[in-house]
Amino acid sequence: MSNSRKAKTTEEIQAERERYAARKNLEGRYKQRFTIAKEGKAAFNRRDFRMMIYRYSEYLQIMADTFEVPSIYELKPSFFDEKKDLAELLIISQIYWELAKVYDGSKKSRENLELCLKQFVRFTVGMQFQGLNSEVIRKELKRKKFHNKDLFLKSLEGIYKEASGCYIATYFEADKHTLSTLRHFKNKTLNAHALGQKCIFYYYELSPDLIEFFKRYPTLERRLHKPVQYILKTIAQFLSFLGYGP
Repeated sequence: MSNSRKAKTTEEIQAERERYAARKNLEGRYKQRFTIAKEGKAAFNRRDFRMMIYRYSEYLQIMADTFEVPSIYELKPSFFDEKKDLAELLIISQIYWELAKVYDGSKKSRENLELCLKQFVRFTVGMQFQGLNSEVIRKELKRKKFHNKDLFLKSLEGIYKEASGCYIATYFEADKHTLSTLRHFKNKTLNAHALGQKCIFYYYELSPDLIEFFKRYPTLERRLHKPVQYILKTIAQFLSFLGYGP
């Protein structure tokens, strides 16, 4: 019995040593995380995408190990102090964004692309730099041809959904059936075709500016509120009549 206890105690001591070594190793890696992120950015700029993915993944893995989550795609903004860690939150969002752009170039990486865009949206919504990141997508969609444009549009939509007054129909308080019909038409019909995707893009492109215009002229907005509601409802009814309703 004594030998068994002694062996167990030795195992416990060894386990403690291993945990201590792992903790010290993680502390060292954590201190180097910004250097690793900079190396990833430098690799991205020189179009060394293999090294860029390696370094950015290494940075994200350090964060995942620090917060004890099993995957780099399970990091959450709630793990951070939004005020104190604002710069790091921005870095993380940009890392996911740049990874997404690289993964878009590979047909075999669509799953990683989706996960990175999901994380990009997660680390954008509600942040002080939300407007900056949404502008990044808008400008990229203008000048670059993405292989998976539908996923990038979906990400832009995800950000705009959380922003106050970004949808015209929502801003003018359209009823639930109208909103549901218009959203269904957009997702199931427009998004299925290249021309429809362009329509969606221009809708996202123009809507924020239009909403800001109405905010500057509240009297005009009040006068147009009911007419716009009526127009939106009529469009929704017409779409339902044609079989495009939910």
